[in-house]
Amino acid sequence: MRASHLESGGRYPVLRTLGILYLVGGFLALVGGIFGAAWALFRAPNDMADRGVYALIILAATFFVVLTMLAVAELLKLMIDIEHNSRM
Repeated sequence: MRASHLESGGRYPVLRTLGILYLVGGFLALVGGIFGAAWALFRAPNDMADRGVYALIILAATFFVVLTMLAVAELLKLMIDIEHNSRM
């Protein structure tokens, strides 16, 4: 019975999938934040000083969003590993 779980990818495949989706989402947030900062720096409708501030705010928000998404992905992985180790 335990071998069937290992052959099918282990236990909690939905949690593993969510962890992977959080990693992909973190990457997409990083790319979106960089494009957003570039837009704010070069195409925003205000003067250059305001554009620089907007770009810095977008980059700071991107940093925290990516950091949070990677932390959630690692937390899911940690919980799966804890469950696996507690069963052994």
